[in-house]
Amino acid sequence: MKFLTFIFAGVLLWSCGHSAASQKPSRDTAEIITATDSIADPSRDTVSLTIAFVGDVMMGTTFPDSIHGSHLPPNTYYIFRMPPEYVDNLVNAGFDFMGIANNHINDFGHPGRKSTMTTLHGAGLPPVGLKGLCETAIIERKGLKIGVTQFGHGANNLDVTNLAELRRVVKELREKADVVVVSFHGGAEGKDQTHVPHRQESFVGENRGNVEAFAHAAVDAGADVVFGHGPHVPRAAELYKDRIIFYSLGNFCTPYRVSIAGVSGYAPLAEVRVDGSGRFLDGKIHSFIQQRGIGPRRDRANNAARLMKRLSAEDFPSSPLVISADGRLTR
Repeated sequence: MKFLTFIFAGVLLWSCGHSAASQKPSRDTAEIITATDSIADPSRDTVSLTIAFVGDVMMGTTFPDSIHGSHLPPNTYYIFRMPPEYVDNLVNAGFDFMGIANNHINDFGHPGRKSTMTTLHGAGLPPVGLKGLCETAIIERKGLKIGVTQFGHGANNLDVTNLAELRRVVKELREKADVVVVSFHGGAEGKDQTHVPHRQESFVGENRGNVEAFAHAAVDAGADVVFGHGPHVPRAAELYKDRIIFYSLGNFCTPYRVSIAGVSGYAPLAEVRVDGSGRFLDGKIHSFIQQRGIGPRRDRANNAARLMKRLSAEDFPSSPLVISADGRLTR
């Protein structure tokens, strides 16, 4: 039995080069990440890395029997199961890592987790986030090692409520990687959960963590980029100790069986540029909006960026991060 069972969060490493010449690579070849300059031994002060990432991805489900909207049996929670061939969409989109630490990774038990990991590994997309199985991954681009991990809630995941575990994992990555990216699936769910509450959150009786405490602890432990998802709506961004934090990127590609009404359909793609030591340089929130049965499409009204600009000013007024109406990120 082979299938994918998850809600993903994805990381794309777009380019690595001298900070004055970084640009998007061509996607016409299998090598998604390219360098704009050939660097034998890059200095951390003169090299920049461009990273892009999105929130929840659930491209459709064959449970119970169709991706086109079958109803669930009575008294059954939402359960997601994607065909393994859907992994080609992730490869073609240019993803480099996929985070699988979330409350749906256990929908089909051990066979589902194993099939998901096998499928992703086979496609060259290292999965991260499962305790003792695939906690972290590292790839190298032109002399820079980029490490990624993810935390979530529920059995078998690295635990978003366990800050000691967070410090252990980040410390291990910090010893091996030049730039460390921490993703998390946490926070309460729903269209009324756009604000970071600055306290512990729960949903359906489950502890979903204190996302602000988690993000700050990640940076304090050595993380350079922190981004969240799980509330199914966008949330604020913050610059903390020269490191960028996105508290939720909401849903990115969830065209079936997930609400995409109103702000739940806002689908930001965050792009940030950091130096070789992980310090934030600049970036942009690219605004997309979802359509039922189609997925994300560019939103010329920049609704996601405008929402995140307002939320950031309201929730983190002392942060030096500046977000323009079109989504540009500066300090």
